[in-house]
Amino acid sequence: TAFLNFSRRLEGFQGRGSLGSGHQNATLAATKGEFASVSFFGVDGRQGPYRLEDRAGADGVIVVAGSEKVFLDNELLLRGEEEDYVIDYSTGEITFTSRHLLTANSQITVDYEFSTARYRRGLMFGGGENIPVGPLGSLRAAFFRESDDSDNPLGGDLTAEEREQLAALGDSALSVSGGTRYVGPGLGDYLLLADPETGGDIFVFVDGSGDYQVFFVEVGESRGTYEVDPDLSSETRTVYVFVGEGRGTHVVRRDLPPPQARTVANLRWEKMGEAGEIFLEGAVSDEDRNTLSDFDDGDNGGDAFWLEARADTVELVEGVFLRPAVRWRQVDEDFSAPGRIRNSFYGRDWNREGNEELEAEDLKEGSLEVGWQAWNWITEAGRLAVADTFKAVRTRQTLRYQDHGLLAEGKYLRVDQDGMGLHDGGLEQIRLESRWSRGGLEPRGKVFSETRERPGRLDGERFWEWEGALGFPVPKTRLRGEFGLGRRLDDERSTLVAPWNLRRDARRTFFSLNGQVQSLGVDMRYENRDVHLPGDEREDRNVGRMDLRHQARRGAWSANLTVDVGSFGLRQRTKEIVADSTGFFDQFGNYVGAGGGFDVQFSDFGPEVLTSQLNLRNRFRWSPRSEMEGIPTWLRKLAFEGFVDLSEASDLPLGTPRYLFSPRSYLNRDHTVNGRLRSRQTIDAFPNRKRLGLRLVHEWTRGITRNQGSVGDGLLEISNESVWTATVR
Repeated sequence: TAFLNFSRRLEGFQGRGSLGSGHQNATLAATKGEFASVSFFGVDGRQGPYRLEDRAGADGVIVVAGSEKVFLDNELLLRGEEEDYVIDYSTGEITFTSRHLLTANSQITVDYEFSTARYRRGLMFGGGENIPVGPLGSLRAAFFRESDDSDNPLGGDLTAEEREQLAALGDSALSVSGGTRYVGPGLGDYLLLADPETGGDIFVFVDGSGDYQVFFVEVGESRGTYEVDPDLSSETRTVYVFVGEGRGTHVVRRDLPPPQARTVANLRWEKMGEAGEIFLEGAVSDEDRNTLSDFDDGDNGGDAFWLEARADTVELVEGVFLRPAVRWRQVDEDFSAPGRIRNSFYGRDWNREGNEELEAEDLKEGSLEVGWQAWNWITEAGRLAVADTFKAVRTRQTLRYQDHGLLAEGKYLRVDQDGMGLHDGGLEQIRLESRWSRGGLEPRGKVFSETRERPGRLDGERFWEWEGALGFPVPKTRLRGEFGLGRRLDDERSTLVAPWNLRRDARRTFFSLNGQVQSLGVDMRYENRDVHLPGDEREDRNVGRMDLRHQARRGAWSANLTVDVGSFGLRQRTKEIVADSTGFFDQFGNYVGAGGGFDVQFSDFGPEVLTSQLNLRNRFRWSPRSEMEGIPTWLRKLAFEGFVDLSEASDLPLGTPRYLFSPRSYLNRDHTVNGRLRSRQTIDAFPNRKRLGLRLVHEWTRGITRNQGSVGDGLLEISNESVWTATVR
């Protein structure tokens, strides 16, 4: 539906049924995380990582596995090293593969669920669809509720004091602040130490000589980890001492967000007939951002409305067809949906930033489609009002021709915006595209221009972009290739009367080859992006992939080789080994326990630096069957499997031939920032015999990490490990 479009990873019960032509379903389950959606622009030439955040804007979240949906320029991507992106669920970091070269204009949207340490969250959903109402059509009804269980917080039961604090917050605050605050050396009453038994954090009272101020809450007898020390306490202060898990009466106060609940009820009416179809949908919601408080509850409720009507195709005169349509959507500023109800970067087509939240939306649109032979024309007009701050009228014209292998399309979009200020803002887009297929050749071209003027801010931006490519078959193979060029010029100006200034000149060259050559599968892509910036600055970005896979027809051997290259952001921190009589490390940074004489010190992670990254994976397998003919007898008595996996970040530019083609440039002491090589070879003698066999395995691992240093060249770490294993069966 328009307002209940959501996805969740659940654990629980689901039931389905049918009655007549209607279908019903019900769900009662616990969610694995909390839903979030973020939209942002890419960074020029950086494939990743891009970090996801929680609702408070903090990164480093744990993403629920499989919950993410990643969109690039409004297209849904696939997860996987051989697809569009990879994700580290433990850190919430997304990295895009060489299929897409990211730029500053790349529009990225990610829907995902992240794990929280707050409350157990339950979900109820029930609904029915295709419920007949006689000649009036059919209905769809749905009920959704998602709520935190305040009686079962994940960090332990809420104390009476915590409930009082949360009740006093209302709906405006994100959380009750935690009970620890770092105030600096000698400014606090407590010192942070490590528990020698568990390794956990404990706070020790040192009376004004510590680094922390700590606040405690009472949880009951034998349920806490601290207790009041009557000897050190007085009428003006209370001192707490650590006594162990389950032995005390108090705990350190938690950073505790308020429990939340969201309820949505939705009803949709559908009527379809020979004249056309009509859809009418309404929804009401109630979102309580703090179920323990009655404050600020006046804005919990909201509603939304959607109407769409499309007439069936009407033949106006012979060969000329018409199809009109209208749409109307209203969304109250307090309406809360469990998922996104708009396309990613929805506001960009209305001359807004595109990734902001829209409130109190009122959208009215109409369109008319006209068809004649190979021609198709669509004219659209609409008006969008957002609260009392934004109003705009948009018109769009689309003309398309398709016949005899030629597809040509032109689009014109215009937005006139009333910004309630000194100037009216506007948006103008012109897009022309064509593709022709003839005799195996497939030339294509694209021209796109855009001009934006923003009201109130008195500035503007524009770009002009073109791209041309030629697709072609490779003779005597099932391979197809494509070679193309492109260029984009971005301008900007500080005021609406100032001249345009060049901001970026990006030039692209790309090539692809994919298909099959007998038993060899080929997938190759390469793209170079040369960016010219003001002041004669220049940036060179490359991304590429080569994937070769061979499977012998007899099945005796197979091999594959995959190489990915690209530019990625890398955050480093300094690591230093310093003399310390109480340290637990030796002079090389190895942990040796008490009496080591040295300590290892790390700084915080620094800003991201673009590095060249390469991933190479190779696998070869020989596994003949005993009955195979045409293979020498002694060769059928051997089986082999080996793989090599190399991953590294380097400060050498990707376009440097030495880096691409010289093996000595990989895992190099001078240029590798972080690299790792894994190799494994396995030889089996008599693999088809059950009573006798010999297996020989060699595993080799090598790693290099070049740590930055506060002074000097920093610390270089090199690790090598080689293991041989022999097994007789």
